[in-house]
Amino acid sequence: MNILSVFSGLSKGSEFGSFRCVAAVIALLITQYLPPLSCSLHARTINASELLLLGRGWSVNEQYSVPYARIPSRLITGDMNEATQGQSRCSTGLMFNFSTNSKKIKATYTPWMNYSMPHQATTGTRGLDLYMYDTERGRWIYLATHKPTQERVQNVDFVAAFDGTFHDFLVYFPLYDGVMDISLQIDDGAEICPANSEYMNPDKKVVVYGTSVTQGGCASRTGMLGSSILGRRLKCQTYNFGFSNGGNLDLATARAIKEIKGVSLYVIDAIGNSTAQVIEERMYDFVHILMDANPNASFIFVEGVNPNYVAYAPGYSGYRMGNEKQREIVERLKAENPDKKFEIVPASEFEVAEGEGSVDGVHFTDLGFITWARAVAPVAERMMAPVAAKVDVMDKETMPVGYYDLQGISLDTPKPGLNIEVLSDGSTRKFVRK
Repeated sequence: MNILSVFSGLSKGSEFGSFRCVAAVIALLITQYLPPLSCSLHARTINASELLLLGRGWSVNEQYSVPYARIPSRLITGDMNEATQGQSRCSTGLMFNFSTNSKKIKATYTPWMNYSMPHQATTGTRGLDLYMYDTERGRWIYLATHKPTQERVQNVDFVAAFDGTFHDFLVYFPLYDGVMDISLQIDDGAEICPANSEYMNPDKKVVVYGTSVTQGGCASRTGMLGSSILGRRLKCQTYNFGFSNGGNLDLATARAIKEIKGVSLYVIDAIGNSTAQVIEERMYDFVHILMDANPNASFIFVEGVNPNYVAYAPGYSGYRMGNEKQREIVERLKAENPDKKFEIVPASEFEVAEGEGSVDGVHFTDLGFITWARAVAPVAERMMAPVAAKVDVMDKETMPVGYYDLQGISLDTPKPGLNIEVLSDGSTRKFVRK
């Protein structure tokens, strides 16, 4: 039906017929000239450049093989193991942190590979998780998950409807896939602004290094990554350098990670990919590379947890020899560096899961990751080096000498919103330009 054919009917029918034709014209105008119901008339898009990205230690100005890769291309060298080179393209541990008074939060993103694995839910490999800070309970709480489809572009509706007051949120990226592009959508008229750093302090930095388990195999969703659970508990920024089949204390990876400055704590969980011989040959040097870059940092070493079947496999020691060799290295580090903090989280700490913490004897379920975080967090809380106080008030002789946005891009003048100001004494501070 078109408009002309409807109008031609007005002269042919009865008064009732004429009324029906007028109604048909109105209906046709609505369907042809108004957006479909699936289009949001009251939403605006927030580009990634407007959001604080946590979990990546380098500027957006760097070149990356995939836009949201974890390590810049210049650091992916030939002496880095192939597994790390490949898995570094995954967006594991990356997240947006922001505050908004929008009643709805949506997202659009394009996964790098649309990757799936038989032993992990797609909500973990390439989904998104939404968390909110509950000020009454004083902690981060889980809200919603995007269930990925096979479509190239993922359109996300987190379903939860909020009260229209400001809340702080985290959006966690895929664990075993990369992200080519991503944006958020909020209500038209709603505001989005920097989150409260008391709830997730970007200047309080923890680096977690390890294996496929560290990378999130096999969490049911992206917020259940061990390093992310740890970050929410400590309210700090965590950097995830877990690499499936690549967490073997590769010194090229240590040389890349050392570029992240101001790290308070390193968590090394590499037993699963490292034999006793590899630990003897590499762990001491691996730690020294990181220690030299951040002399005030503390170190936690996590023991390997044997699969249940090891107890019934004669002649197979599992991770026993690797754990023993790691203890030797840690004792040596303690003796040589009495002013520094080194501590081991023993395998016995994981017995609370009663052997039910994995999907295949090795890779963690959500129970495994919760158990891991509960074992590591108390040690981390004791060991965390104090973070230097921020400069809130400028001395009369201290002057601003440069400005940057949240992505690390140099600015000639501050832009509206949150900026980073570099002062003449070398310190920095964040401030909001109206």
